[in-house]
Amino acid sequence: MSRNQHYLSDFIHTAPGFQYSINLKYDMENIEKIKNYIATTSAIEIMEDILLSLNSSSSDRARLLVGPYGKGKSHLVLVIMGLLYYKDRDIFASLLSKLKNYNDDLYHLAERVIADQEKVLPVVVSGTSLNLTQSLLLGLKNALKSEELDGIMPDTYFNAAIEMIELWKKDYTDTYEKFNELIHTSSEEFVNQLHKYNQDVYNEFLELYPQLTSGGEFNPLQGIDIVELYGDVASKIQGKGYKGLYVIYDEFSKFLEGSIDRNSAMEIKLLQDFAEKCNRSGEEQLHILLISHKNISNYVDKLPKEKIDAWKAVGDRYKPIEISHLESQTYEIMSHVILKEEKQWEQFIDRHDDDFNQMILDTSRSGIFSELGGALEDYVVYGTYPLHPITTYILPKVSEKVAQNERTIFTFLSTKDINTLGYFLQYNKAEFPIMTPDYIYNYFEPLFKKENYVSEIYQIWRETTTALKKLSDGEEIEEAIVKTLGLINIVGEFQKLPPKVEVLQLLFSNDTEAARIKEVVGKLIDQKVLYFIKSKGYLEFANATDMDISADIADTIEKRKNLFSSRGTLNKLVDDSYIYAAGYNDEYEIIRYFDFEFIEYRELMETRDWNKKIQSKTADGVVYAVILEKDNSRNDAETVIPSINHDRAVFVLPKENTNLEDLLRQHDAIEFLIGKNKHEEQDKLLHEELSVYLEDIRHQIQYYIDGFLRPELKASTYYYQGKVQNINRKALLTRLISRICETIYSDTPIIVNELINKNMPTITAISNRRKVLDGLLRNSITPRLGLVGYGLDVSIMQSTLVVPGILKEEDENAYLCTKGLDPKMQKVLDSIRSFIISTSNEGVKPFSELYEKLIKPEYHMGLKKGIIPIYLAVVLRELKRYTVIVRNGQEMDIKGQLLDDINEKPEEFEVYLENWDEEKESYIQHLEGLFYDYIEPSEKEYNTFEYVFRAIHRWFLALPKYTKEHTQKYLGSESFNKVDRKILRLRNTLKGTRMNSRDFLFSRIFDIFCYGEFSTAVLTDIIEIKEAMDGTKEELINILANDLKVIFSNEEKTEASLSSIMKDWYEGLDQLVKENLFSQGEDQFLKEVQRISNNHYEFIEKIAKLITGLRIDDWDDKKVSLFIERVKLFKGNIEAFSKELQQKGVEEIDQMSYKVSFYLEGEEKTKSIVKQEVSNKGKLLYNEIESILNDYGTVVDTNEKRQILLEIFEKCC
Repeated sequence: MSRNQHYLSDFIHTAPGFQYSINLKYDMENIEKIKNYIATTSAIEIMEDILLSLNSSSSDRARLLVGPYGKGKSHLVLVIMGLLYYKDRDIFASLLSKLKNYNDDLYHLAERVIADQEKVLPVVVSGTSLNLTQSLLLGLKNALKSEELDGIMPDTYFNAAIEMIELWKKDYTDTYEKFNELIHTSSEEFVNQLHKYNQDVYNEFLELYPQLTSGGEFNPLQGIDIVELYGDVASKIQGKGYKGLYVIYDEFSKFLEGSIDRNSAMEIKLLQDFAEKCNRSGEEQLHILLISHKNISNYVDKLPKEKIDAWKAVGDRYKPIEISHLESQTYEIMSHVILKEEKQWEQFIDRHDDDFNQMILDTSRSGIFSELGGALEDYVVYGTYPLHPITTYILPKVSEKVAQNERTIFTFLSTKDINTLGYFLQYNKAEFPIMTPDYIYNYFEPLFKKENYVSEIYQIWRETTTALKKLSDGEEIEEAIVKTLGLINIVGEFQKLPPKVEVLQLLFSNDTEAARIKEVVGKLIDQKVLYFIKSKGYLEFANATDMDISADIADTIEKRKNLFSSRGTLNKLVDDSYIYAAGYNDEYEIIRYFDFEFIEYRELMETRDWNKKIQSKTADGVVYAVILEKDNSRNDAETVIPSINHDRAVFVLPKENTNLEDLLRQHDAIEFLIGKNKHEEQDKLLHEELSVYLEDIRHQIQYYIDGFLRPELKASTYYYQGKVQNINRKALLTRLISRICETIYSDTPIIVNELINKNMPTITAISNRRKVLDGLLRNSITPRLGLVGYGLDVSIMQSTLVVPGILKEEDENAYLCTKGLDPKMQKVLDSIRSFIISTSNEGVKPFSELYEKLIKPEYHMGLKKGIIPIYLAVVLRELKRYTVIVRNGQEMDIKGQLLDDINEKPEEFEVYLENWDEEKESYIQHLEGLFYDYIEPSEKEYNTFEYVFRAIHRWFLALPKYTKEHTQKYLGSESFNKVDRKILRLRNTLKGTRMNSRDFLFSRIFDIFCYGEFSTAVLTDIIEIKEAMDGTKEELINILANDLKVIFSNEEKTEASLSSIMKDWYEGLDQLVKENLFSQGEDQFLKEVQRISNNHYEFIEKIAKLITGLRIDDWDDKKVSLFIERVKLFKGNIEAFSKELQQKGVEEIDQMSYKVSFYLEGEEKTKSIVKQEVSNKGKLLYNEIESILNDYGTVVDTNEKRQILLEIFEKCC
C-alpha cells in the first residue's frame, strides 16, 4: 500500500441504521430508522394492503406477516406504524418518492394518511411471554401510558388486587404483615408483577386471600374480556385525536415456539375472537398484525389432531402476508447499506478500472447473476464492493437459512465485530481487497453449530469442521477454500453455484493465480480433504479412512473377476427398466410395457431362437441394448440385427464403441466392499468414502445408459424387425412400443378397471372378484349378481360384465348374454367355449393350454390374468352341468375359489366335458333317487354329477363296519360262503381316498358289474347290491337267531320263536342256578335271557356285545364263529352247574357256596358263589386288600369297611 493510499474504511462505511435489528418496542420513536428505510416491491405491496384496511368499511384487519430472519419484517412494520402515527411529511420524503414511482394511487393514499390528523395508536405486544392475556394487557397499558392516556385504561382485577394490598398496608398492618410472610417474594415485587398483569401472581393472590380474610372470597370482577376491553379503549380514544388501535404482536413465533403445545383452548379462542373483533370494528378501528418467521401450520404439525384443527381455525382468521424480496432488490438494499464517499470512491474506481472490468466479465460469464442484466454492475460489482460478487450472492441465502436477531445479513454488513464487513474495511491493507465467502462462514459459524444435529446444515458444518482439522497451521488459502465449499453446500444451488474448481478460481484469483488454485485443490484431494467427482466435476469433502481404498478396490476386482458380469451390473443400474406403451395403454385402458435390458455382443451373435429367449418374460416385449466389446463389434452387430425379424424385440445399438468394463468392475467391487463393511460393522468413514466413490462411478455409468434410453442424445440407433427406426425423442420410442402392441395385441377387449385388469391383482381385489365369480356360478342369476352397494366387487362386475353387455337386466330379471358382443370380447368367450367343448372329443386337457391362448401374444388377445376367471365363469355357467374339473385325479367343486386356484396354477388343473344324452340323464336321475337320503342339496349348486357320487360315498360310509369289511357270508350252522365279488369290487372302489366322480359313475361302476360299455341296465345290479349291503346286518342277526333256536331247543327245525325257546330253557333252571355268580359272565347272559322280548334283533345285539365285547356293526368274520362258540360254552357251563346241583343236593351246594342278599331298586336280590380254590394271584389280591384295611385302622370303622367291600361286591354281581 502506497503512502498516499488510505484504508477502505476512509471512504467506505455502512449505514448506521442497519447495525442492529429493529425492536418495535424501543424503536417506535427512532425517526432516523424510518427515514433510512429502503422499500422493496414486496414491502410496498404490504404497505398498500395495510393502508387500504384503514378504510372504515374494511373487514380485513387481522393479518399474519411471515418472513425469515433478516428479511426486514420489523423495519417494515416500524415504517408502516410511523405512517399511521407521525404526521410529518418530511420523515417520509424518500419513501413517498418511491411510492410515486411505483403506483400513483398508492402515493396519494399515503399522502392522505399522513395529512389526516387523527393517528392510529400502535400497541406493541411482546411475544416472549407465555401468557397471552398478560401480554395483551401489558402492551395496551404501556401504549396508553406513552401517550399519557392512563386514565382510559379500564380497571381490571389486577388493579383491584393492588388496591387491596395498598389498603392492608395502610389500614390493616397485621394482615399486611401476614401477607408478607406468606408470599415468596417482596411485597414491592409482588405488586410490580400485578402491574405487569402477571396471571400466576394474581392466582397466588387469590389463594392467599381466604387465609388473610378468614375464608373470604376475592371476586371484584367476574373476569376480563380482553377483546371487549380493547374494543372499549379503541372507542374511547377516538375523541382524543386517534382513529383507533393497531396491535402489533412482535415475535409471535417465539410465543408459538415456547408454548404451542401448552396453549389452552381459551388462548386459542382469544386469538380467534380478537381477529373477528378487528374485522368487524368498522369506524372504531381495531387492527392486529402477528409477526412470525413461519406460517402457523409449520409450528403445529406434530400436535394432536384436535389442536391442529383449533390452530387451523386461528390461521383461517388471519390474512397471511409474506415478505419476500427479488434478488435484485436484496442486492439493492445491500448496496444502500455499504456507503461510499463519492470523490474518493471515484478515484478508487479509476485506479482499479481493470480489476473491476475483469470482475464484471468473469461474473457475467459465470451466469450466477444472469437475471440481473445491467443491474449487475450497479448493485453487485460496484454497489456491494468490497464483497466479491459470489460473496454477495451467498450472504443473503445463508442469512435466510440460519440468521437470528443477533446475526443477520445487516449485522454482518453494518457492525465492526470480528469477521464482519466493518472489521474487514478497517483492517484489510490489500491494494484491491476482496471479501471472500470464508468471512461469512466465520461470522455465521456459531449459528451453524446451534442447528438441530440431524439437520442438513449441521451435517455440512461437521463435514467442513472435519476437513479444516486436516489442514496445517498457516494454510490460509486452503482454509478459505474449505469454508467456501461448506457455504456452497449450505446454499445448495448447484445449478448456479456448483462446488467446482472454476468457481474457486473465480473467487480467489485476485489473491492467487488460477493455476495456483487448481494446484491447491489438487493437494487437498491428495490429502483426502476433498474428493473430486469426475462425472459432475464437483468437489466434495472426503471422509478419510486409514485404508487404501484404491488398492482395496483393485484387489476386490481381481477376486470377483469370475463373478462379474457387465450385463448384470448394467441391468441392475437401470432406473427406468420399463418402457411403457403410453398411447396403447391410454386407448385400451391397460398397462403394457417392454423390458429394457442390456445384452452382451456375444449373446447377440450367438442367439438363434429369439422367440424362445423372450417367451419367459412377463413383459410384453423387450428393448435390447447391445453392449459392444471390441472395435469391430459394431460392424458385426449392424450385420446381424437387420436379420432379426422378431415382432416383440427392439434393438438399440450405440454409435460409439465405449469400453465401460473397467468402470463396471469398479462399481461391482465397491458395492461388494460397502456390503461387506456394513455386514461386519467396521468403519463408518470407510462406508461414507466408498459411497462417494460409488456415486461418482454411477454418474459416469448413467451417462452411458442415458445414451440408450434418451434418444435426444443421438448416441444410439434403434432397430425393429431389421429396420432402422427414426427415433430422436423418448416419445417416439414409446410410440414405437405402442404401435407394436397395437399390432400384436389387436384383439384385447377394453376393460376399464385397473385394479383387476392386471396380472397380479391385490388380495383385496381377488377377494372382491370371488364374490362376482360365486354370483355367476349360482344356479340362478340374480340382479347385480346379488351384490349390494358400490364397493370394489360391484365395480369389478360393472367393468367386466355390465359394460361389455354380458350381464343384462330386464324387468327385474337378470341373465347372461354371450352372443352378439363386441368382436374382441366375443373372441375371448368363444375361445374359452371352444377349448372346453373340444375336450369332449379330444379328452382331458390342462387349463394351461387355454391360458396360453388367452395370454400369449401369438393369439393377439393378450388378456391379463386378473380378468380371466370372470370370463371362464361366464362360459362354465353354460357348460358346468357336463364339465368335470380335476386336480391330481380328484374332481373339484366348480365355484369361485376353484377358479381363483386355477388362475394361480393353471397347469395343475384339467378339464373334461362329458358327452351327454337322455340315457345318461336318466341314469343320473335314477341314482339320485336311489341315494336320495344321502344327497346334500347345496352340493348341486356347484357340481355336475359330483353330488351323486358324494351321496353314494356317504351311503357307503354310513354302513356298518361288518358290512364294509366281511369277506365270508355266514349261512348258519357254522358254515360260510364267499361274499359276492361285485360287492367286494364296489367296496374296494368306494374305500379309495381319491375318487373322480365322472370316472366312478361312467367307468368304474360298469367295470364292477362287468359291463363293457355304458348301459342303464347297470341300475338293476346297483339296486340289488345296495339292497344286499343294506340288509347284511339284518340277515346276519336272523341267521344267528336261528342258530340259537337250534342250540337251545336241540331241534334242527322248530316253529317256536327264539324268545319262547329261550324262556323255556331259562325256566327249566333251578333258582340257585339263576342266582349263582359264574366266572365268565354266564350270569349276565342269564339276565338277558330273563329279559328277552319278542324283538330278537334287540336280544341278539345285546348278547353279541356281552359275549364278544363288540357290537355286531364292528364284527369281522371271526367274531361270528366266536359268538356261536361262546354261546355254546355259556349254555354248557350253566347246564353243568345245574346238573351238579341236582347230583349233590341243595344242602351240600349251600355248604360249598357263599350267599349274599341285598336290595336293588326296592327288590331283594340273592346271589350265590361256589367256593373255589384261590390262585396265587388271587391270594396276592386278598393280602393287599387286607393290608389296606388294616392300614386304615380305626380311621375307618368296621361297618364302613364292610359297606365298602359289599359295594365293590355288588358291582361284581
